[in-house]
Amino acid sequence: MPGIIISESSNRNDPLFGKWQAPIASYLRKEAEGFEQMSIAKKLFRQRKSTHWAESYGNMTAMGNFKPVMESGDYPVTDFEHGKMKVIPNRTWKNSFAISWEMIMDNNLISIQSRPQEFMAAWGRTQEEFFAELLARGWLGEEVFSIEGIEFDLRAADEVPVFSATHKATITGELQPNAFSDGFSLTALNQMSTAMQNTKGDRGELLAMWPDTIVIGNDEDLKNEVISVIGSEKKPGGSQNDINPQYGNWNLIIWPYLNKYLGNEKPWMLMDSKYVETHDCMIWQERHPLDITSEIQGNDANVWKGKARFGGGFSNHRGMMVGGVSHGASL
Repeated sequence: MPGIIISESSNRNDPLFGKWQAPIASYLRKEAEGFEQMSIAKKLFRQRKSTHWAESYGNMTAMGNFKPVMESGDYPVTDFEHGKMKVIPNRTWKNSFAISWEMIMDNNLISIQSRPQEFMAAWGRTQEEFFAELLARGWLGEEVFSIEGIEFDLRAADEVPVFSATHKATITGELQPNAFSDGFSLTALNQMSTAMQNTKGDRGELLAMWPDTIVIGNDEDLKNEVISVIGSEKKPGGSQNDINPQYGNWNLIIWPYLNKYLGNEKPWMLMDSKYVETHDCMIWQERHPLDITSEIQGNDANVWKGKARFGGGFSNHRGMMVGGVSHGASL
């Protein structure tokens, strides 16, 4: 069952509208379940419950390794250090729809059913578009974007755009680019996946990442290129004996909602899904689920109002890399 709260008690005693409260609530729940099952955003972003107006995300540097000591030797003491912190606020989102007195009186089933269906489709689409815009504009190296005058931050905890060629380790100062200009190809995939496997932490420790997911928009040429590379046992364009080292290594996610924000760009992202799931990389933050109430207003319309609080953003820039962007480094 999706996170949704429905309250229709204020209309139960109304002789005309009362009998429609339960069916409309049922339509709302059914549509919510359908859209939730299709959500790609939920597969990419780590979902976190929030208990405040905003939440802070940060990381500790890794502990130093164990050290060999002489017999009865002292225990080495290693300290953690705080990394950068990122604050992600929750935003309130609202919408409503109305069932008119005339619709109920005329028993207009088509219009009555379509309202909750369209309402829940708009709710699911709002979330998918928001997180797709977060990711797409992040790929393009932007720092911030706004919806209805409200700004959303696209920077990681180090205050650098989440996908950038200028990230640095907190302690060692080593450059850690996760944005590259190379378009997709077998060679670029080999190089970027190797770079990701060599990703280090703030103390220079190897993080032992294993990228397993490719994410792209719904672009025909890029789809064909990616599928031909990861779906062939033999090296594309090679001889019969050339082995494709990338065959069978990848899950491919094609997200059409990204297209709206990419223009003519064709980025492609590699992701270590386990690392992203266990670290604060791409965050979907829920303060309050969709809360729907029903009331009869002065114009005799039955109005259903929906409100929710959630936010999203990025903290840890590790765990994903993007290619095919002009602001990136060269592999």
